[in-house]
Amino acid sequence: MGTDDHEDAGQRAPSQASLPSSPFFSVSLEDGVTCIEATRPPGIEDILAIGAKLAEAGDFPRRLWDYSSIEFPFSIDELRDLGRAAKQMNRKNARIAVVVADDLGYGSMRVMAVHFENETTSLAVFRDKHEAIRWLNES
Repeated sequence: MGTDDHEDAGQRAPSQASLPSSPFFSVSLEDGVTCIEATRPPGIEDILAIGAKLAEAGDFPRRLWDYSSIEFPFSIDELRDLGRAAKQMNRKNARIAVVVADDLGYGSMRVMAVHFENETTSLAVFRDKHEAIRWLNES
């Protein structure tokens, strides 16, 4: 998608300067992938807040949410609610990778993904960041 496509859709192409900040996440742009790394355990509202800030800041169609450095603090009900809320605010034609460190995080994010997935957005859960980035960069 070229710059003109972003302008036609009312969205700006991603740039490092347009990335939002958060006390719970480090946000960076690496080879066209927006990396949102949890720096400490966030609440559901913190995840939704940074997601909303990203939506306001521009079009970030390839996102990597990296939770590999934290323990997963969410209940099944919270994950279900997160998945449903994220589905409502998510942009079309996005690829989203989630990286977790352990089996609990992997299973938890799969629960969230069931409530998130739709026809226009792909979401996959990984244990390895490099594998996630490879998947995000596939056509």
